[in-house]
Amino acid sequence: MEGERAQLRALIVHKFGVIPRSLEATLETADEPSLSVWAERIFSARSAEDVVA
Repeated sequence: MEGERAQLRALIVHKFGVIPRSLEATLETADEPSLSVWAERIFSARSAEDVVA
């Protein structure tokens, strides 16, 4: 699961430049199904926060 978390972090940074602290905390406590859904949302998200909305 750490690999999925790291990959999602990399995608967010690549697309938006930074990861807000509030989002970092959310990523740290996310379960595997949430990480999978969020990874798909990266393509349509307009902000880093939209990824986990």
